[in-house]
Amino acid sequence: MEYLVYNFNEVFDFSNGRITPKQQVRIGSITLGPKASIGSGVAIGGLNITDFVGKDVAVTEEDGILVIHGFYNQPVQTVNH
Repeated sequence: MEYLVYNFNEVFDFSNGRITPKQQVRIGSITLGPKASIGSGVAIGGLNITDFVGKDVAVTEEDGILVIHGFYNQPVQTVNH
């Protein structure tokens, strides 16, 4: 499967220790919309999303939802999307 690669900041807003999706995202079996706010220490799909601030995100798009498949520890060089 080929993934799109976005920077964390393209997918989420991070402010005051809280993360908010910029559009609908799915992590595991959980779908979150732009009104959801995730605090530090909250695990979604087994992941503490705040651990990945600033990382690149591997996604696919399904019916307008970004499906998150993982995070990269190092920045990934990609063509603009």
